[in-house]
Amino acid sequence: MSVIHIAIVSHGHSSEISDNHCLLELLGAPGVRLLVVDNLGQPALRSYCQEKGIPYLKNAGRTRGFGANNNLAFKYFKEHAGLKASDIFICCNPDVEFSRRALEKLREEISAHPSSLYAINLYTDRSYEKADTSIRHFPRVKDYYWMIMGWGNPARIDRDEFRAPSRCDWAAGSFLVFNAGMFEALGGFDEGYFMYFEDTDICLRAWRRFGERVLYLPSVKAYHKGGFHNRNLFSPHFYWYLGSMLRYFRRFYLGGRRPPRLTEVGHG
Repeated sequence: MSVIHIAIVSHGHSSEISDNHCLLELLGAPGVRLLVVDNLGQPALRSYCQEKGIPYLKNAGRTRGFGANNNLAFKYFKEHAGLKASDIFICCNPDVEFSRRALEKLREEISAHPSSLYAINLYTDRSYEKADTSIRHFPRVKDYYWMIMGWGNPARIDRDEFRAPSRCDWAAGSFLVFNAGMFEALGGFDEGYFMYFEDTDICLRAWRRFGERVLYLPSVKAYHKGGFHNRNLFSPHFYWYLGSMLRYFRRFYLGGRRPPRLTEVGHG
């Protein structure tokens, strides 16, 4: 049985982690390794992790972005927790409540549908009625024009179309499941991004290099609180988002290198 290694990166999320009862359920699950990476070095978070026996890693030096901290977690698991190429590596936001029951369902689905990259069914409410927009088509410049004009976002996928495991272009890093060997072969997340588009980037690289599309698993459900800080024009998140978006389009869109969407290449 592959060991599941779950990285939870905190950017000042001490209260979200201490309130997340699901983490303690996972802590005692067989074949599961947890790690909290503390990007800001909150004493309260360190104390909580020590009290509950949750492995804790303080980010030494400068503040890192989402991708860099998850790469740090992967390195820790490999050096200190025996992570192997056949294992599973999961990036999980502190505000995602992923239960032990959902973990068991994830194992079943991975066994039944072998792949190297998965996304689960996230909701913005605990009753699982309001879908999170966590799976999408690869973004295009014209999508932002449509959004500015108030015509909606063409990159969004209607999840009601998917009743069974289905391929999609990319999924949000709030909960992203990797085969550890592929994650390492890709060099992990691109640390040139700080907070946004790392997930889009790595999903596109997985497809271009290994022919792997994200396999969306609708039967594996979890609650994601979410924040959408990038919608505030005067927040640092907005400028991080803008910088990451420009980096992504420079790398993958300009010069005729626009990635096709899954609808253009088939669902296989």
